[in-house]
Amino acid sequence: MKKIANFAPRGAPLATFEMYGTSQNVRLPAAATATAISDSSIRATFMQMSKPNVQIKKDGFASLSEKIPMMDDHQEFLVAVTPSIALFDQTFIDYHPNVRILAVNFIQKICEKLGRDIVEFAPKIFPSLLLYSCDTEQEISNAAKAIFNGYFSTSEKKNAIISKLRSEISLRIKYSYNDLKDMEKHFSNNDEIENWGRVASATLILSTLLLSACKFAPEVLSSFGDVQLRRWISLKDAKFLPQSTTQMRSSAYLYIAINTQNDFFGNEYADLILKLIGSESSPLCQSRLIKLISIYMDKEYLTTEKVRSAILPALTLYYDPIKTGIPALLTRIADQSFVESALNTVSSLPDIELANLFFKILFDLSSDRIELKPSNDCLYQLFNGAISKTPPSRFLGQVDLKYFVGISSDPRVRSSLESGNDDRATEYLQYLDTQSCVDWLKTRETIGINTIIRLIKNLGSTIIRKTWPSIIDIPIEKASDQKRAELIQLYARTDEMPAIIKQFPETVRYFLPNWSAGYDCLRCDELLAMTGELLKQSIGLYRILIQIFPQNEKIESEMEEAILNEIQENEEADPVLFEYYTKPTEKVLTAFLNCLSVEVLEPGDKIIPLLVDHIPKIINDTKQNNLAEQVYKFIESSQIDPLSIDIHPKDNPVFYLELWEKIGFDKLPQDKFIELLSSTLNRKCPWLEIFLYIRNIDWTLVPSKLWDYCSLHPELSELAIKNNDVISLSAICASNNLSYDKLPKTGIVLEALSLIEPPMNINNDLISSVIQNEWNHFTPKSNLISNENLTISLRQVINVLEHSAPIIMSIDEFVPFIEKGAKSDNKFDFFLTLRILSILRDIEMRFDSLQETLQTVIDKSVEFYPLPSPVEREFASAMRIAQLLSPNKFLTLLKLVGHHFTSPTSKMLSKQFSQLIRYFNVWDIIECRLESNLNLTNPLSWHLIVLSLEIMPYQKRMDMVNSFTSELFSIFDSLSIESDDFINLISTFPATAFDWSTKLSNNILHPLNREMTKRGTQRVFEILAKKLKKVKLGNTTIQTNVRNMTISCVYVEDAASVPIKMDITLPDIYPFRREKVSCNIDKGENSSDLRSRVAAAIIQGQGVEAGIRSWHNYIVKELQEKEPCTICYSYLDDQQRIPKVKCSVCGQKFHGACLSKWFAHCLQPTCPFCASPWKPKG
Repeated sequence: MKKIANFAPRGAPLATFEMYGTSQNVRLPAAATATAISDSSIRATFMQMSKPNVQIKKDGFASLSEKIPMMDDHQEFLVAVTPSIALFDQTFIDYHPNVRILAVNFIQKICEKLGRDIVEFAPKIFPSLLLYSCDTEQEISNAAKAIFNGYFSTSEKKNAIISKLRSEISLRIKYSYNDLKDMEKHFSNNDEIENWGRVASATLILSTLLLSACKFAPEVLSSFGDVQLRRWISLKDAKFLPQSTTQMRSSAYLYIAINTQNDFFGNEYADLILKLIGSESSPLCQSRLIKLISIYMDKEYLTTEKVRSAILPALTLYYDPIKTGIPALLTRIADQSFVESALNTVSSLPDIELANLFFKILFDLSSDRIELKPSNDCLYQLFNGAISKTPPSRFLGQVDLKYFVGISSDPRVRSSLESGNDDRATEYLQYLDTQSCVDWLKTRETIGINTIIRLIKNLGSTIIRKTWPSIIDIPIEKASDQKRAELIQLYARTDEMPAIIKQFPETVRYFLPNWSAGYDCLRCDELLAMTGELLKQSIGLYRILIQIFPQNEKIESEMEEAILNEIQENEEADPVLFEYYTKPTEKVLTAFLNCLSVEVLEPGDKIIPLLVDHIPKIINDTKQNNLAEQVYKFIESSQIDPLSIDIHPKDNPVFYLELWEKIGFDKLPQDKFIELLSSTLNRKCPWLEIFLYIRNIDWTLVPSKLWDYCSLHPELSELAIKNNDVISLSAICASNNLSYDKLPKTGIVLEALSLIEPPMNINNDLISSVIQNEWNHFTPKSNLISNENLTISLRQVINVLEHSAPIIMSIDEFVPFIEKGAKSDNKFDFFLTLRILSILRDIEMRFDSLQETLQTVIDKSVEFYPLPSPVEREFASAMRIAQLLSPNKFLTLLKLVGHHFTSPTSKMLSKQFSQLIRYFNVWDIIECRLESNLNLTNPLSWHLIVLSLEIMPYQKRMDMVNSFTSELFSIFDSLSIESDDFINLISTFPATAFDWSTKLSNNILHPLNREMTKRGTQRVFEILAKKLKKVKLGNTTIQTNVRNMTISCVYVEDAASVPIKMDITLPDIYPFRREKVSCNIDKGENSSDLRSRVAAAIIQGQGVEAGIRSWHNYIVKELQEKEPCTICYSYLDDQQRIPKVKCSVCGQKFHGACLSKWFAHCLQPTCPFCASPWKPKG
């Protein structure tokens, strides 16, 4: 035997190496050896770790790993090493891997601390460390090997130290075998059983490792004691014992194999091995078992027949036959009968992959040795099953038929081909000659499309055409359109395509994408007719269709419709479409911009420049509600420069603001920001310059994000001054609280800071002078009015008029400015002109062109409408100057502007002209419809009628009101029942409204009644209440109660009289139901007559006011014609009765109740009036 060189651990002197293997290894518990440690906490930890608690052990290792290696006293540390080694050793049998890895890490720290002293403790540490290196947990095994390899880096050194420590390692193995016996006695759960298998496996591996290192010395084997391997790997009811784990069995087979190979064992395991062949299922164990079988056959402990009989039924257990070494074993034991039996066995396997693998192994085996080749009968039986329409197993239904080519001449094969599965037949035919294929095809009445496709792919189309010249001739069984398309792609000739498209139109969408035979053959009317349907089915076909039919308008139109439908249904469209659809319509681009796909664009997509050009075209489209949001998403996904989109703030301020709010104003150039600010302010309030002038501006109109950005950038004021932008400068100054001390004192700054009084004596430009005048810093002079700027000129005129009105003798010098201002398209000029006209009315100064000027002003008011409240008030004040016109000129003006009463300004103009009509007392102009210049077929023109009727004298109104009713039915029909115009009209013409409602169908009347009940009647009542407040009747008060919809009228002749009352209650759908009238006069004839009078007056006079006046007139007349009771001096008594009891002498009438009271105080009944004895008449 070769002498083994001495090796020492790395870092230990060679002289001390001889000490290895000489120490006595006495196995004591860690707690017992820890008593010598002086540190009580460490001692207590060792004591605690003897308890079977996982957490205590984890905490203990953590504590010991920290404390022991950190001991300052080295001698004390050496005392602690012994219990540490003992703890490391005894932890190996712990089930929990996380505890064992802590033990390995702990001993590593001990070894590092030991340094050269490792030599002394090596016989105690390394045997256990080697056992840990055989652990089945890879992490633990690797950690232990890393420590061991740190000292012994080469295999020679490892073998040398193992050999040197053979006694200690043998003893540790013996202890481990003893541990296994003890562990078997206390099995209580699966964890303990699994742990037993782990310890057994590691012990067997270490045993094998030691035997190998010691050159299989017999004394080493004998030192292990009685290893009960047979019992460990024995079977019970053909099953392994629970503790016989995979790792343990694998180690056991290796252990037996090595010992058998080295003649330590004989044939004592032969009978067990034969049983194990049919029970072992682990590939690792199977591999070692097969090697063990080979060793037993080499030693002639097992015969070929015995192995053959054992392996045949067990083949299906070997799921990885190559890895386990089955081919080599079969080569050694197989004969023809075994091969045939094996083929039949594996052909029924449910695992197709495993069956294929065994088929290959067996056929490869028979091809190498002719005597093993299966018989034709065996092969035919397998082939017949494989080609059958109902194969006996899944495997035979898909097995490669090349294995059966050798029996192709067998007559039975042709019969099986004709009756079998067509697809399987074609698989087989690819291995045969052409004629065999043709002969087989001629036997088919119908054929599956998969069969044809497979034949074409494998053998080409020539064979098919020998049987069926055209694709249309092939008797194909029912097939999907996709499969037909695949066949067309493979088989069709170009000259057949028009006929194929006509015969199989459903297949076109499937074969077009993969068509490679040129597009000329597809350019036919049949395909052109179906392009629209094709695009609906698959929009991507456009790329091909446009190549087949270039520049075809029909396809372009169909493509547009297809994309729009795609976006409508799915809210997206693939941007790749536009790689070839290069001229999309505006509708398509708009739809794409508003769909989800705009968010997935990538830089470089072809649609991006198209959208960049398209966006400016649709900004003003009122239907584009979320355009800014979509354009922002487009910019983000395409990563383009937002300024590359040709949009200007002045043209599209709303969109521009919404877009840059999302992008961020900090990314917008400042000059563009100023332009955006100015445009936004002018859009929000086109009259902003006027609000600055009248010093009444509300900056809340500035969008918050614009305001916030301005407040952070006061330097923007410099740019606004440079651009002469008063509005923007004013907003910037307001947001930053800038004043004159922070800005140059120029005219534009004075305009922008209109709310702050400017410093005195700033006169560096014309506008500064004007503003100084407006703040009364000095008196303006009329001879200094400028002709350079109309706005400044008008402001100067106002300054002169306001300062010098009492002494102005002529305004001729101002008239040219007034006329120009009236015609100006500038809103500020318009406002200034209004103010001048208002001042002129106050000082009663007129001019020759006043009528024409007023006409122009009215025209401009229509152009500039709607007017903000201050401007509308200025307009109303200015219109008073029309009172200075002659009546004829006023009527001429009214007729000239009559067409404006059908414009949105109708209500505003009607307010002014109705007052002027009253001023001139020309009510007849209303009745004649402004001499036919008032178009009453337009609902807007009725504002003038309603307002005029409201303020004209009552009798005039009664004479005129019913002359307008003929046009009202069509007006009512045209108005929304919820609109103010509708409510105003039915309030003014309630009787006509009632007549109109009687002619309505139920489907109109029911919604009308619901609306009136809900809110309409209350609105009408509120209007009536306002009108009745203006009604003044002698001795009468009129009160309204909106809650009860009641109008109460009370007439009181004097303080002593009993009040005469009338209530008019409106129904909940007034005026579409009549009012209820109640009076406190007797329930007799007079009362009934009075109610009738009131009701008739309401109808005739178009309103409640007429009824109230009729009641009042009746009461007054009655009181004048009839005398009151001379006892109470009242017309009515407390019971609301009139005087009826008449004296027969004087004829005077009294209330019955009053007379009774009178008689009660008389000795004899006498007439209260004539004092004669009472004799009632009748």
